[in-house]
Amino acid sequence: MAFHGEVELDLRACQLAVVSRLWNVDRLHAFLRDHDKSIWNELLSWVEVSEDRKDIIKRTVYSIIFGMSKRNMDKQLELGTSGNEGIGKSSTVRFFKHPSVLASIVQSWELRIMLAMLSVFESNRQLTVLSWLHDGCTVHLGDKTKRDRHIRQLCSAIEGEAKQHKIPTFVEVKDLF
Repeated sequence: MAFHGEVELDLRACQLAVVSRLWNVDRLHAFLRDHDKSIWNELLSWVEVSEDRKDIIKRTVYSIIFGMSKRNMDKQLELGTSGNEGIGKSSTVRFFKHPSVLASIVQSWELRIMLAMLSVFESNRQLTVLSWLHDGCTVHLGDKTKRDRHIRQLCSAIEGEAKQHKIPTFVEVKDLF
């Protein structure tokens, strides 16, 4: 594995957090502030489908945000995509009550939040970003004895930026083995 022993940092449900702020969706905003709850588990329960349909639910929610046509989303939900089975016609209706927004707006907010971590990298040359994709990155920590401190600094910078803009997201840390 190319990133064996490194750490992945990912903003939890960041796109939804940005949308909750930009569209003033207070209930979603409040829900996302609770670190103990998963929006995806909540949506699966609401639509009354099992955990194995999580991917199609996530794809559809993000399709709404990024402006996919209703006709294509209906088809995606009912039939599925790329080997993922859909959820059927009866559950499809629940998804179409919010406006769409261009992906570039939401992704610009993700970038703005994630850029806050650069100050930590500037002050510590042992840290290296190995990969970066919108709301997450893989980091080489250098001195492993300072691992926890480095992770706290990175998370604090990123989460501080999100909090400053009232975007209810937080960093999930995953060790890559």
